[in-house]
Amino acid sequence: MNTKIKKILKKKNKTKILCLTAYSKNFAAEIDKYADITLVGDSLGSVLYNYDSTTKVTLRNMIDHSRSVRLGVKKSLMVVDMPHNTYKSKSSAYKNAKKIFKETQKIKGPINNKKLKDYVDSKLLGEEEIINNSRKAIIIRTASLYGNYKNNFLKTFIDILISKKTIDIVSDQNVSLTWSYDLSIAIFELLGLISNSITWNEKRSVDIIHLVNEGHATWYEVAKVISANINPINNLNNPFTVNPILYSDWTSKTKRPMDSRLRFNGKIPNLGSLKMPKWQPSLIKAIKIYLKDRDCLL
Repeated sequence: MNTKIKKILKKKNKTKILCLTAYSKNFAAEIDKYADITLVGDSLGSVLYNYDSTTKVTLRNMIDHSRSVRLGVKKSLMVVDMPHNTYKSKSSAYKNAKKIFKETQKIKGPINNKKLKDYVDSKLLGEEEIINNSRKAIIIRTASLYGNYKNNFLKTFIDILISKKTIDIVSDQNVSLTWSYDLSIAIFELLGLISNSITWNEKRSVDIIHLVNEGHATWYEVAKVISANINPINNLNNPFTVNPILYSDWTSKTKRPMDSRLRFNGKIPNLGSLKMPKWQPSLIKAIKIYLKDRDCLL
């Protein structure tokens, strides 16, 4: 049994057990100093999103806020409400509770690496500022953004392969990819939905959506697609070599998460839904455009 649960059980019929509610890291960090239990309650629907009922709170809402609260909890026991319609049966309750636990545990409390910690904290604090101080907002999360401008993995991979003919790529890191062109189209469509909606603008809410290309891959799988699509057509002698390596063998001063996948979620309550293409076709299109702009002759 969890040691935190044991401590709470020892207080039964002896002293008061203090349970306080938090929806984000900063509040959780303060509450954690005093509470026995830190609750991520479905009341966040009314408090943060202006829902007229907690029945509108989704499993995704609870997971997103639980991940934030998890960063602020050290001493107390974190408990998460199961939202409406997620526990209709024992099997569904178990499945959804397991999902909350699994996705919340991806953030393992304080991060030791300073660069990674600063990166994570800056994003989290930005979201918290929007959630706590905005009447109306949409937070767009994306991952592994690439395109034909500025430095990014696509240009780096292609340039290394063309110049050195070989590249070592981590094969045990899972990622979601986002082509900047697809993202810009989705945002343009989002602005259209907003401008044409009356009911959505009337209610206070902060919505969080994940705009990434559908599907996920390892960096090695991504590099293999890039390698295959910069080869001359019908060239039987592949001039490029992609070598898989483990993350533990990759020499980098900045630590990166082993799993940075985002499940595509473009649905916005009372507004509509957005779509994003699959990652492979988008990556291939981006490769062709970049090679054309680069005037690359192999």
